[in-house]
Amino acid sequence: MRNLVALLRRVWALEAESSPSDRCVAFASISGEAQSFFLRESGRIEMLQPQTEDLQASSLDLQLFLDLREFVEPSGTDEDSAGCWKWMNYVAELGMLVCASTSGALVTVDVDAIDGEEVGAVDVGLRALAWSGNQEMLALVTGTGRLLVMSNDWEVLHETEIESCLPSDVMLSHSTKDDEHWRCELCWREDSQFVALNIATKAKPKGETQVGNDVAVQKVLVFTAQLEFHALGRLEDGRAITKLGSALDWSQSMSLIASCETRRSRLFVVFFERNGLRHGEFEIPSVYRPPAYRVGSLRWNVSSDILAVSLLPTSIGEENGDVRQSVVQLWTRNNYHWYLKQELRLGVENQLVDFAWDEEAAGRPNARNCNYNIRLNQPKVD
Repeated sequence: MRNLVALLRRVWALEAESSPSDRCVAFASISGEAQSFFLRESGRIEMLQPQTEDLQASSLDLQLFLDLREFVEPSGTDEDSAGCWKWMNYVAELGMLVCASTSGALVTVDVDAIDGEEVGAVDVGLRALAWSGNQEMLALVTGTGRLLVMSNDWEVLHETEIESCLPSDVMLSHSTKDDEHWRCELCWREDSQFVALNIATKAKPKGETQVGNDVAVQKVLVFTAQLEFHALGRLEDGRAITKLGSALDWSQSMSLIASCETRRSRLFVVFFERNGLRHGEFEIPSVYRPPAYRVGSLRWNVSSDILAVSLLPTSIGEENGDVRQSVVQLWTRNNYHWYLKQELRLGVENQLVDFAWDEEAAGRPNARNCNYNIRLNQPKVD
């Protein structure tokens, strides 16, 4: 059985001038460069560019890079027309950062020129966004439940109505931007031939006078790159999965789609094949039980031999003084069994923002929370 040993752990406190209420929601880095960029809900982008002599420091200063609100045309009288900024990716094909808000604003940022441009706007808002592995296509879920694929020069190539691909007794859960079910998850297969979606649904009313069931049920759907419906996530006997979570990630080896499930008051990581059949799972240790914890995100490393699972505390139980930490677990597989190899606990006051693997070094993870940047340099896998 292989062991995963951290050779070096670096933690930097991030000092910023932003208001503590202006949460950091995403980060991006340029492969081979020391620069990292942090996006806040307001649209502020802050940059971290440590020099060699800074690597031994205990804290690093975040510098204001630019403010996305300067490049978005206001709509009507709403001063916050750009909405809440949520997504930021560095697209090497364009040599730019691409940022998006829940209100549908799309802005590109030229890193060298330190300049931005609004390249489009989705009037009905955005619920999810994901770039294909080759960065030639961008998948979007709109606020009205349409799935779009665009080219990297912003031309709509394909689109479909998601609800038309659901079973006849199920409809999309049309939530508001402030609802926890507004955001959904998109991910591409590494070869950019398929895209998977995890989105909240609910049962349709059975009659004109009957009120529908408002309980949200997550569904996993698989589409081709041309948005032809390919498969619906289900058990091997064809039954639906009633307690699926919202996390989703497709392994770099293209074989498994990872998601999560709540069952018997326990959290599970579950796997789907491309045909939608659920195939395999492992159980999260019982100390992280729902509803006190939920799975925040799942991230495969580039060689698909390590799966990172972020566990986020909920507000349930806090009134009793039960204070909990965010956790990132690293799991490996051997002979179809999964083993927990590392566990990274974050400070009680610092909730996890995002987690990403290094694109070049298969065993180098990076975790960012509200106040810290944490890197495990090349864990050794025996």
